[in-house]
Amino acid sequence: MSTHYDYGNNEGVTVGIFPETNGWFLAISAIDSRCFKTVRGATLWLAQRGYNADGTRIPPGERIQV
Repeated sequence: MSTHYDYGNNEGVTVGIFPETNGWFLAISAIDSRCFKTVRGATLWLAQRGYNADGTRIPPGERIQV
């Protein structure tokens, strides 16, 4: 559940949700990351930063307001 963005200058970032071995989920955005107990929590956190759970960008008109 992730998307890799290549910046074209030998740099890139992977955005999405990754399961941890302890049962938690690591959500990674382009500039921040955080661990969550549930996928739902990780998905909402990414949505606040403009990303879907699979790491694709949410169009600006469709972003949630919290």
